[in-house]
Amino acid sequence: METYRKYSSLVTLTTSLVLATALFGCGGSGTATTTTTATAVPVTTPTTDTSSSSSSSSSSSGESGGDNTAPTATATTETIVNTANTNVQSTEVGTAYLVNTSVTVTNLASITGAANASWNQVAIAAANTPTALAAAGLDSGTYKVYAVDETGNLSTASVGTVTIPFPLTAVAGAFNGGAGNETFSGTFTDGDAASTFDAGDVIVGGGGTDSLHLISQSVGAMTLTGPSWNAGDSGLTSLVVRNTGAGTIGLTAGGNFNTAYSTGHLNLTTTGDAANPTTVVLTAYAGTATIVATEIGAGLIDITTGAGASTVSATNTAAGGETVNGTGLTSVTLVSGGAGAQTIGSVGATNTLTSITTTQNGSGALTATSTSATAVTVSATNNGTAGGQTIVTAGGNDTITLLGTYTGSVVSITAGAGADTLTLLAGHAGINTIVQTTASTGIPTTTNFDSITNYSKALDNIGCTTLILPTASVGGIGVATISAVTGIATFNGADITFASHLAAVVAGVGAGAGETVIWQEGVDSYIFISDGAAGATATDVLIKLVNRTTGALTIAGNKITAIA
Repeated sequence: METYRKYSSLVTLTTSLVLATALFGCGGSGTATTTTTATAVPVTTPTTDTSSSSSSSSSSSGESGGDNTAPTATATTETIVNTANTNVQSTEVGTAYLVNTSVTVTNLASITGAANASWNQVAIAAANTPTALAAAGLDSGTYKVYAVDETGNLSTASVGTVTIPFPLTAVAGAFNGGAGNETFSGTFTDGDAASTFDAGDVIVGGGGTDSLHLISQSVGAMTLTGPSWNAGDSGLTSLVVRNTGAGTIGLTAGGNFNTAYSTGHLNLTTTGDAANPTTVVLTAYAGTATIVATEIGAGLIDITTGAGASTVSATNTAAGGETVNGTGLTSVTLVSGGAGAQTIGSVGATNTLTSITTTQNGSGALTATSTSATAVTVSATNNGTAGGQTIVTAGGNDTITLLGTYTGSVVSITAGAGADTLTLLAGHAGINTIVQTTASTGIPTTTNFDSITNYSKALDNIGCTTLILPTASVGGIGVATISAVTGIATFNGADITFASHLAAVVAGVGAGAGETVIWQEGVDSYIFISDGAAGATATDVLIKLVNRTTGALTIAGNKITAIA
């Protein structure tokens, strides 16, 4: 049995080893020698010499041919105070260390040589068994667990993270973090004098990555603006806000808030437990941001980013909607569970928005808009019971994919300029309308066209500014024969390649703007929409219907409404 006490010399050993030197405190190291007498002496580290350098994944064994396999350390991700314990595990008997992430761990000496308030340890008497490790005396911050086996092999850091907060008090004061990663925790509700966070507190993060966690003090709103922070607040990088009651969450950047979070990047996490909205307005914040918002009730999530590059993830488990806008918006991931609508990019420009991922699990509709001139990737999943999908992108070669189990969604896609790749929901029963413009693809070539997979010839529509059946053409070599009744083009036997077919269609189509021709190319169909000008130009449109056979076009109201 081994009993470790960090600040004591007490150790009981039932072994055939004697340590030549008795060591005290956290920073010592020693050398073990073999003897025939069993003697108990004080130690604080395993019986293997750890003074030599080793990697964070393993160290050399104590003797040639010994155990060279590092253990695996396990920690439970949780937040505890520094008077509590956390349960840790190791896959081997040895010692577990709870280490502040501000410590660079390269070997055991890098742990035991760090400041006492940065680490604690406990003996692991049984492998794969939860063992209580005390957080007593540790600074606030984030911690990982490392394990050392009896041979001296050092594990990598645990996946789980233990957070020890720096508690704020009801009395205004100065709270100064150290060089480590600090977490300041407090309570806040509008007008509640018992709240431990207010503008009287001076919170200085210091070094590291420092976070402020706020939870509602009582039932009511949590409205946070620039003046909610003290002018002396600084060095913060993360803000976590949770309202456990029936109140709203509101955050508006500016003033002292911007000073407190002037490190350049804001990590913001909000959670609302009831049916009241969460509203975040970062328009006045110039830094970049990562925002994660969750509504457990039916409250609306409404987020407006600032000009800095921003990533937003929002989940609404109930009927509340989700609205995300912002000039710096780069990536959006939304999950909804009810009738609330998902709305992205409806206000202002979204010139930097290049990634949109949405999941509809209820009956709410999706409207997503990006004005980015570069390629945009959209993945829209509808697993709900209703809810349409409207997707609008601008320039760039965009990729838009529809997924899910709900086949009845009514879809509208306007992909804008560029060679876009659209994949509609396989087996869909709702009408999908693909809206084209005269600048949708640029000059059509054998490599520059829009592509549509899972297009339903009976249900789906392709629209454009003007669409009409073509003027009849009697072709020859290099000129397609085009039917004015069906819009189908056929080719001279000398024209056998895709390039020659495209050139023949361009040569055979009439001078009417919007004349539309369809032909077969292998297993795929191609649709050419002419701008009426001679030759292939940047305002012609070419569309590939993947794995679809050519048939007579039905055109009404400037739309292809059916393909026979």
